[in-house]
Amino acid sequence: MVKAAKTLASKFDVKNFFDLFGLMKFRVSSKFSLTVYQLVRKLGYFPVTDPYTKKTSFIRKLSAHRYPRFHLYISENSTGIVFDLHLDQTAARYQGQTAHRADYNSPQVKEELTRIYHVISPFLEDKAERKIQKD
Repeated sequence: MVKAAKTLASKFDVKNFFDLFGLMKFRVSSKFSLTVYQLVRKLGYFPVTDPYTKKTSFIRKLSAHRYPRFHLYISENSTGIVFDLHLDQTAARYQGQTAHRADYNSPQVKEELTRIYHVISPFLEDKAERKIQKD
């Protein structure tokens, strides 16, 4: 796992892959040959829309149950695509409450982040500009 992360770090021009992503929020400066929706489907995520905020995010279930699941927010801007990843462990316990138990820097989140890079790297349009930056 650590060796794979260091290999990826060298490919994406970052000195310390995991230190860079303290809260698992990062930006990829290169554009992709796929749309965001095509990209997240290749990653195994599917879109969900919050009924209250109407904000779309993406989840990947880890079992047949609703939780645990990876939760990915993606936004695009002029500097690239921003990914914000965490692992939802349980749902909110009280009706109307949005707080839940989530992991932001666990080994599972780091492994998923490594998996994401393995999947998305072939779809970078400009291979010479592979840069990931802390957001």
